[in-house]
Formats: sequence, structure tokens, C-alpha cells
Amino acid sequence: MECKITNRSELIENYLRRELPENEMNSFEEHFLNCNKCFAELQLTQQLMGFIKSESKELFPEYLHISKTKETFSLVEYVKNLLSIRWAIKPGLSYAFAIAFSGLIIITIYNTTFNNDSANSLNTGQTEQLSSNFIESPDLESIINQEFRSEEVLKVLSPKVGEEVKNKLTFKWNSTTSEKLTIKILSNKEDLLAESTPVNNEYELDVVANNYKAGLYYWKLESKDNLLYVGKFFVK
Repeated sequence: MECKITNRSELIENYLRRELPENEMNSFEEHFLNCNKCFAELQLTQQLMGFIKSESKELFPEYLHISKTKETFSLVEYVKNLLSIRWAIKPGLSYAFAIAFSGLIIITIYNTTFNNDSANSLNTGQTEQLSSNFIESPDLESIINQEFRSEEVLKVLSPKVGEEVKNKLTFKWNSTTSEKLTIKILSNKEDLLAESTPVNNEYELDVVANNYKAGLYYWKLESKDNLLYVGKFFVK
């Protein structure tokens, strides 16, 4: 079925920022899970938001000026238009390639248009590492979509999905089972970085002390036999 949504970009950005009424949130969730075009753009927008929020002051100074002079101005929409990356979500093109190419264009624009000392100090290895740290895991993202609305066994209190952290992040949850749950912290490449079975349903992560680089990270809650929850967060 052809997608009839005309304000896709605005709708997606408001959804990711949790600025839609609950009934519209629910309706759009049902839609994008069955619409390849909306789901692909949602993933791309989510990826851009994480990257842009961590680098916007240096990469896009023009945006900072424009956003102060207009009542509403979408940072993600600005970058999409600037980089002309809408073609990257056409059918048949892999999402991973779209993200990698978008990251390459961002760095290219940064080095050629916003030429400053920080840009000149970036070498190829650093650029590739920065871009790859924000690429989503398709397997974990699909689980997030499946588990996001389930509260039958446990209720996650914090952090919210996609939360950003600079120093410390506290994970809290309530469980209907007496079994203590295990929390696992994963990189965006699904490497296990930390694991704990706290007795009080709470776990604190110090990203600075543990030398977490800027990027996307995932976390899981598991019982002895089952995976109960998957969330994600960004380190700035």
C-alpha cells in the first residue's frame, strides 16, 4: 500500500521527541511498523539526531543562527535539505549504507565549508570511528520496537529510550517477579561492555570513568531464561 502521509519528516521528528499526543503516537507507531518508507526515514532521522546533537555547534553554526531568528526550525530537516540525503532511503538501498554515506557527507561538508582548527585536526581514522559509533544495530533496534510497549513483567523507570548522557546514567526498573534481573551494557556493535545483577533493581553507569566514547549504546534486562527489555542511550 502506498504511503499517504504528506508531512512525514515533521511527524517523525515530533514522534522521536515525544511531542505528539498519545493517540497520535500510537497511531503512528502502528503505521511505521507496516510502512517501509516511514520506518526507513524514522531510523535515518533518529541516527541524524544523535549525531547532530553531539556535533551541532561545530558542524552547523549556520543552523544556530537561523534557529534563533525563526519561531520553528527543524535541525534534522535543515541537515537533510543541506546534504540532500533523501535519495538515500529509496527502496533497495540498505540502511547501513545510507547512514555511512550520510556520515561521510557530513564530514565532507564540515571539512570544506566549516573549515576550522577542529576540522583540520580530524584524520581519516577518527572520522570513520565517529561515524561508525552511531550506526544502529538492526537486530537490537527490531527488539526495541517489539518490547517498547510491553509492561507485563517489568516497568522501566529510567532511562528513557534514546536518552543522552555526558557523565553518569542511572538505570531503574520495577519487576513483578522475585528473581533478580541482570543488566547488560552493549556497544552499537553488540559487544558486551558491562554486566551486573543488582539486588535493588538499580544500576549506575559512569561513562566518563569507564571511558565510553561518544556514540550509541544499548542495554538489556534479562531473567535467567528470558530477555525482558532492550533500550538504548547516547553518550555525548
